[in-house]
Amino acid sequence: MSKKLVARTAKLLSENRRFKNDTGVSIAYEHQPKDPIERKHGILFAIIEIIGPTASSEEIAELIIDTLHGEYYKDLDKDPLESFEYALAKINEKLTEITEQGKIHWLGKLSGIIMVLSDKTVHLTQAGKAEAILYRSGKANVISEDLAGDAINPLRTFINIASGEVSEGDRIGIFSPGVFFHLSKEEIAKYVNDFHPSVAINHLANILEENNGSRRSSALIVEMITPEALSHDTIQDETEEDEVWITDSKKGIEAFTQSATPLALKIVKKSVGVMGLIMTFLAESLIPFVKKQFLKGKTLIKGVTAPKENIFVETKEALSNSRSEVMEFDEREDFTEKAPLEAARPIATENPKRSSLVYSSFKNFASTAKKTKSLIPKDKNLRVIAIGVLALFLITTSALSINKKRTNNHLSDAKKTLIEAQAKYDEADNFIILNENEKALADLKDSKTLTEKVKKANLLVTESDELLAKINGKLDAAMGIIKVSDTLSDLSKVEAKNTTGIVTVGTSLYTIDSENGTVYAVDIENGEASVVLDSPDIEGKVTAITRIDETNSIAILTDKPQVYTFDTKTKDFSKANISGEGWEKGVDIASFSTNLYVVSKDDKDIYKHIKTTGGYGKKVSYLKDASAAQLSDVVSIAIDGSVYVLKANGNVLKFTSGSPKDFSITGLPEALNDPKKIFTALGVKGIFIVNGDKVIRVDEKSVFVNQFTGDGFSNITGITANSSNLYILSGTKVYKVGL
Repeated sequence: MSKKLVARTAKLLSENRRFKNDTGVSIAYEHQPKDPIERKHGILFAIIEIIGPTASSEEIAELIIDTLHGEYYKDLDKDPLESFEYALAKINEKLTEITEQGKIHWLGKLSGIIMVLSDKTVHLTQAGKAEAILYRSGKANVISEDLAGDAINPLRTFINIASGEVSEGDRIGIFSPGVFFHLSKEEIAKYVNDFHPSVAINHLANILEENNGSRRSSALIVEMITPEALSHDTIQDETEEDEVWITDSKKGIEAFTQSATPLALKIVKKSVGVMGLIMTFLAESLIPFVKKQFLKGKTLIKGVTAPKENIFVETKEALSNSRSEVMEFDEREDFTEKAPLEAARPIATENPKRSSLVYSSFKNFASTAKKTKSLIPKDKNLRVIAIGVLALFLITTSALSINKKRTNNHLSDAKKTLIEAQAKYDEADNFIILNENEKALADLKDSKTLTEKVKKANLLVTESDELLAKINGKLDAAMGIIKVSDTLSDLSKVEAKNTTGIVTVGTSLYTIDSENGTVYAVDIENGEASVVLDSPDIEGKVTAITRIDETNSIAILTDKPQVYTFDTKTKDFSKANISGEGWEKGVDIASFSTNLYVVSKDDKDIYKHIKTTGGYGKKVSYLKDASAAQLSDVVSIAIDGSVYVLKANGNVLKFTSGSPKDFSITGLPEALNDPKKIFTALGVKGIFIVNGDKVIRVDEKSVFVNQFTGDGFSNITGITANSSNLYILSGTKVYKVGL
């Protein structure tokens, strides 16, 4: 039996004071719920550092923490990882909202680690340069490596997740970037591995204070121990504290000189050309000189010897040497990286200034002409030839230059368009996690249009194809599409050709040849197809079929109009007798109990025929107000106690006892622009609608659930279902889908 573990923690926090030239915030956050259910769901930890105006940086940091806390514990029935993913998506959404309000100073200047500890499982994510390090058995491993999201796109700020199991004695440290400015990872590892978390935090605080490192320095150390070990913890009774606040201990030029050198050297690493030389001079010559003179003056005033160089003030050589001595952090033990949102990166681009192509070309022409003037021969004839050759050369060169610049401009425009398409894709990805599929679908369609525009221009074709492949995959998710490929049966094996309609009776499926009335059966269990009745005597072409529940028979409507019944037990095929004027012309037929219902487009009505001893009674209007129903464009009908009518415009009407009821489908990813058939029945889960090459599923509350499609769904002529499966007839193939 595995040991129960608890977390012993210590925090290092810095005061968020408004310095004139050094603004921003760094916070350490920990939430250990008192509620046992919440505590079981997980403990939250975070380090957030933002460089920028202190007031607005504090606002953004608080927004991140508040959203994390509120959304993570919102649904305690969820898996902790699912809750974590949901909370991160909400944080990204909030960051997007404030960016759209014009608060953009934090973009590229946010660093953070957000971590949840649920039982013995840790999930964490990273932004910017903050780091999480696992200390185990004296070794240190960076477990946040390569998790950082997009620094510019707010929707992808916290995007990648690493997950892993922790053991007794494990310690995890999470640090803001400011800590590493004054302490190496080796030094931090020594304190974290060798000391109690509270003692280690106090040591780190002392070093940071001595070296003016209080600004934007925060850290959290979490140690996994047994409850028994925690109960014997005596360190809290001593002088060390588990929450330490640090402030500046040095002021003025001394603090400046001690902090300026490593800063300048870091800038040098990213500088090139003249700027690099200037910064190198500042870092290696001017600042050390100023510092040296200051220390000399301090010595003369105080009458003491100038102190030695502080070991934490790095020189270029020290930085170079320290890199070779850094501990190995190349593996994250027991941790795996997860990407709830695919970590796609926008294509990098430039934004060059666009000068006039004509002006630029003539400028080059004039420059070239001036340079070649001295090369023109003095002989008149040769001069004419030379000038002609030169003119031709310059015209060709100018034309090529213009074409090249136009191509470059087109390429630049294509890159911008593809970046916009990628941003739309990323936004849609986030909406899918939040189950906001309508918004996701709109973004994906926009993204697809933009990407296809770039591909059509024959620019960035590879990048466009890659993005289109991702878009199409997400479109399926956003539209609730389930791909169907398994075929239950192929009726072409029994030479079926014009099958239409499909019904379930017992353990078999039945369909009819629309031309000659041949009845085919398919075994539900093994998919074996057979001819049950070949070419019976029938008038007209089959329009629709329905199952008559009480008699295990099938009613067949033709365009004559006529209705036939087929008894699946006796195999009797006969014309259905009717009282009165005969059967009306209808577009679809349905049954409930033993009664038949025919919907007539010509009469704009639904007629009910009651079963009698000799056949069926004369037609009676089912609707209490047929004119109000406006059934001139009716397509199909289905009954489960209430009557559902599908119209050509995609609307579905619901009637109970002949009176209309509210029924408006919500959540559809796209309009029903090619409706063909509707089906439901008693005991069936939901309502099914054939729309082009898809079958849409709607629940009893008229909410879209999902939709089914497949490569063979180009000619759907029938659908039926029972309590566990949906059956789709397309051409001569029958597909089975579990519900």
